Amino acid sequence: MFEKIKELKKTEKGNALIKLSLYSVFLILVIVLLMIGNRIEPNRKTLKKDNIDSKNESVLQKQDKLTYFEKQEKLYQKPFEFTYTVTNNDKKITYIGKNDLNKIEGIKETDEELIRYTIEEGIAYRIRLSSKEEISNIYEGLDERLFSFKNLFESLNSLEMKVEITDELKKYIYKDYDEYDITVTTNAQEITNIYIENSIITYDFKFTY
Repeated sequence: MFEKIKELKKTEKGNALIKLSLYSVFLILVIVLLMIGNRIEPNRKTLKKDNIDSKNESVLQKQDKLTYFEKQEKLYQKPFEFTYTVTNNDKKITYIGKNDLNKIEGIKETDEELIRYTIEEGIAYRIRLSSKEEISNIYEGLDERLFSFKNLFESLNSLEMKVEITDELKKYIYKDYDEYDITVTTNAQEITNIYIENSIITYDFKFTY
């Protein structure tokens, strides 16, 4: 075989034939490698996707284990954004803002005015440009006890309640708490809404973490 290659090298046509053969072998090798790579890559992607799905499922399983009392603790210990809507007959008061544990910043809107406020160490201040002035009660005319969620749940946890499950939500329903009916709505990880009502007024507290 080597003798034949030597003979071919002696002529221009033979050299061309050798080069063509080498290119053909190289091309075949490239095609084979590409085919192998294409088969391996989908398997890698599938394996990676399976690993991600497995991790996500594991996280969800851990999140699903939160109890009602752990969700209450999360409300006290984690920052959240809020929308509180209070409706008294035809009057509506809306509070929108963020509770950062040690500080609450928000906007209070009524039919008469719009107030930007902050609550620091239990004291409420009205914000005016770069200055602030203390105001007596940001919840004036309302049942201020209901805005203290830790104290509220300390009272509710000693009462009987009815539990309803709809889709992925769970509702804890309390009747006749100081003449209020209260519904606490949770998902798998947190309290999302506290709805309080009597014949005169409703408090709709919504939370986003």
